[in-house]
Amino acid sequence: MEYFADIKPDTIALSAQDALLLFANHPLVHFYENKDGNDDFMPTSALKVSLYMALRNFPLLLGYIQDEKDGTASVVVDKDNLNLPDFQETTSNVHFRTIKDAHYSWKTWPAWVATVGPATAPAEDGTIKLVNVNVVRLAENSGMA
Repeated sequence: MEYFADIKPDTIALSAQDALLLFANHPLVHFYENKDGNDDFMPTSALKVSLYMALRNFPLLLGYIQDEKDGTASVVVDKDNLNLPDFQETTSNVHFRTIKDAHYSWKTWPAWVATVGPATAPAEDGTIKLVNVNVVRLAENSGMA
């Protein structure tokens, strides 16, 4: 992919504190209101380009977790086999106003807004994605999460 042509191969040793974070997912959810009612509110193509541009500056997130012989862990960035994030887009019948009026209470969030559970788990091929993205289009094009 052209966005990642400048990525250099690297092995990043994780500290003991970093390694502790390998066992849990840390979902971040942000909400954006479509205040102007634009039909083309945050188009998927622009979101993907923005994601890829950001990841160029954080190639660690494109790597694979590797256990080392001494019991530590590293993230290996293989420029020829990047661990690209899962990017999915879903729709919801929840309106942005409902979430906003409830002061962004978790109880009002679409059930599938988090793409992963609380504990890290490898995919069928044994890899763990370091980034997962789920763009949730809210009801009536009122916004997104």
